[in-house]
Amino acid sequence: MSQTVLVESPVQRSCIFNLRYEYLRRDESIGPSPNKLFSDPFDLEPNHFHFLRLDQGAPHAAIRASPDFSPALRTPHFGPEQRRCGEAPDF
Repeated sequence: MSQTVLVESPVQRSCIFNLRYEYLRRDESIGPSPNKLFSDPFDLEPNHFHFLRLDQGAPHAAIRASPDFSPALRTPHFGPEQRRCGEAPDF
């Protein structure tokens, strides 16, 4: 069974950072790291939300959503910077 959850715990966040690390290491976009985690400064921004896709309880894919709360629109919207990372068609 698959499910997508909003990341709220440090354990879930570590899963996301590990998925990102493994993906970026495939083509050596980043160097090796002993903790096998990769994050960037955007992960700490208050307007970013992470979602984790679990397949039978195991981390499978992740996405970071960054809504732009435009004062003119008064609603969140997602800009053209949306990208999909990896082969996970679920997102």
